[in-house]
Order: sequence, then C-alpha cells, then structure tokens
Amino acid sequence: MCPLEKNINCQFNSIETIYLVKLSDIRPYRNRKEILMKAITILSAIFLLFFSACKKEDKNTLVEQGQIEVPVLKSKKTNHVLYLDIIKKDATAATRLKQVHISLDGTTDVSTIASVTLYYNPGKKAFLNEESIQFAKTKNVLSTITLNGDIELTKEHNYFWLSLTLKEDADIMGRIVAECIKVETDQGDAFVGKLAHPKKLRTGIAVRKHMDDKVHTYRIPGLVTTNKGTLLAVYDVRRDSSRDLQGDMDIGLSRTTDGGTTWEAMRIPLNMGEWGGLPQKFNGVSDASLLADKNSGAIFVTGLWMHGVINAEGKWLENLTKDSIA
Repeated sequence: MCPLEKNINCQFNSIETIYLVKLSDIRPYRNRKEILMKAITILSAIFLLFFSACKKEDKNTLVEQGQIEVPVLKSKKTNHVLYLDIIKKDATAATRLKQVHISLDGTTDVSTIASVTLYYNPGKKAFLNEESIQFAKTKNVLSTITLNGDIELTKEHNYFWLSLTLKEDADIMGRIVAECIKVETDQGDAFVGKLAHPKKLRTGIAVRKHMDDKVHTYRIPGLVTTNKGTLLAVYDVRRDSSRDLQGDMDIGLSRTTDGGTTWEAMRIPLNMGEWGGLPQKFNGVSDASLLADKNSGAIFVTGLWMHGVINAEGKWLENLTKDSIA
C-alpha cells in the first residue's frame, strides 16, 4: 500500500498557528498522482507561510515619500519624479540600503522609459546636483522594478530622488505614475509609508536646456499657434549667465510642425549685435513676446532692448568698452 494512502496526520507549527493535514481526507481523488500533487501543494503553502512569518524587519528605519508637480521631460537626463526620506530612529545605528522597489502602475506606457535611476543626496533635502550620488540604475523598465545597490545611511534623514529618462520617441501627452512599495536594508525590511497624494505627472519635451548651443540660460518663454497650426516658441537667450539685463542676450525662436514632438534648430530673430559701437554685452535684448495675427497671418516678435548700462546710483555710464563691466 502507498504510504500516502494511509491515515497519516501531518502537523506544522508556525508562530501561533497549527496547520493540520489529514491525508485520508483526500482519498476520493482518482489516482495516486492526484493525491501526491495535492500533498505537494499543501506542503508548499505551509513552507511559504513559514518563511513569511520569519521575514526580518528593520524596526529602526522608516520611509516617507512625496512628489512635486513638475513634468517629466524627454531630452533631459534627469527628472524629479519621487523623493524618499529614509529615516533612522536611532541615527547612530549602522545601516546600509540594499534594495528599493518601485511601482510604475498607472503609467501610460512604461516602454517609453529609457531608464530609472535612484540618487542619494548626502544630508540635503535638495534637487539633484553635482553632489548627488547614484545608488542604482536600470534600463529594464517594467511596471514594477527593483533597484539594487549598497550605500551607508549615515544621517537621521537620508534623502533620495527617483529620476526617469524618457526615450526620444516618447509621447508628450503621456502620464507617469511612480510609488515606492518596498525598501530593504541590511537589517531587514523598512516600514514604507504610503504616498499621500499620488500624482500623474505629465510628459513633455525640454525645448531648450542649460548649455544647449553653449547658452548658459533660457528664460521668459512665450508660445503661439499660427493659422497653419505651427507652434512657435520664443525665449531669452542669456549667453553668459542667468542674470537679467544688462548682458549678452538675444531673443531666440523654436518651431515645430508636429504638435511639439520634435523641434527645429533655434533661430535668433532679435540680436542688436554691436549697435552704436558698443559690444554685445551692452546691447542685450530680453523679455521676449510673441503675437500671431489671425487676420493677416503675420507673426510679431518683440523684446526689451537695453543700450548701455546704468550704475548702482541709476546713472548711465559713458565711454564703455568691451572691458567695461556690465
């Protein structure tokens, strides 16, 4: 007689629960193979419950998460999608971050995401900067991803930013949804607080960025749609710094005929050059404006031109040269 056909009681004790399996209760199955498969299924469930009950927890570490309402832009390497504050109750306890699990459920199309990166900002709740340290990066983007790394959590508050890079063919009408669902340290699983107000972040495109065409800053944007459906964008081209007038500044223009998915090279409709014998840094043009006349179809581009410079007392300076300070 097969041992499985005997009236055998199998019991398993896990924490406070006792599981009782009476194999004689499955005697009605038609053959021994079905009896064996049923027994394996029951035992597998028991072992799963056992290992779940023995899961290690890091009771010293908890995670708070949040978002800011900013678009996720293609043509940018980094986008601020989700921030994590990994808090150690006892700041002196040695703890290393090992894994962060992220859910992208609700994202329009995860296949348009080129990569996902988690950065550590040492001791600062700030945007990504030159001091940010990459914890982990993956190009294998699915609805749920695991970021594996190893970094010591040295502070009471340890700040991280989740960043996405979009593919160049990503739809600019999409949405990005992200939430941290699990954090593992070398001490176990940390408690992860729910994202209080999940945001569906819009996708888009960065038409102009810092140091594109060797320009320091682009500011003061304007946008119109022509009678033909073409989109025109204007902006300050602040070549040397982010400061306001006076300085070497022109008015730039970008054009798209496909609704904003791709943009043509920048054009400069307003550039006063070295008018009046003064260098360009004393002929800045700023505060771009744009008007599309629906009746005539004409396009007007305007800007504020400043010729020369005034001092701190509000007096215009004379005898300026290229070596004079703007």
